[in-house]
Amino acid sequence: MKNRRIVLVAVGVVCFLAGTMIPSGRSAPPAPPESQPLKYRIVNCMKVKPGKYQQAMQNEGEWKRIEQAYIAEGKNRSWAVFGYQFPGSEDRCDYVTVDAFANWSDLENPYPDFENVFKKVYPDKNYDEFLQHTDDSHEITHRDVIVLLDHAE
Repeated sequence: MKNRRIVLVAVGVVCFLAGTMIPSGRSAPPAPPESQPLKYRIVNCMKVKPGKYQQAMQNEGEWKRIEQAYIAEGKNRSWAVFGYQFPGSEDRCDYVTVDAFANWSDLENPYPDFENVFKKVYPDKNYDEFLQHTDDSHEITHRDVIVLLDHAE
């Protein structure tokens, strides 16, 4: 009787272990291939003109829609606005925008056919007034072009 219990326990353990080695039909799908990060970035240092911070942020929201139009057209790029957590009065930038591109040629010509893309996004806005409105709120004090050398996710 004692041997029979040991044999039943052993068979149960072997069956359990064997069952865990068989993949189920409900296993997780394979992970998609990892996309390559965008290699080239332009960091634009923006200095807001006195009393124009709200206008500058509104302008960046308008530029976001233009960037989204380029992405929708299949351009491999990204765009972001970064503010400073602890800004100071002597900072050379009040905020930065970062444009990222997969290849150097896109960085060299970041806004191909810009006027037509603008008209698709803002059919009722005046192109020259839009650019002037942007210039009235802030200026780009300097630009840095940086290249991704390595990363981890």
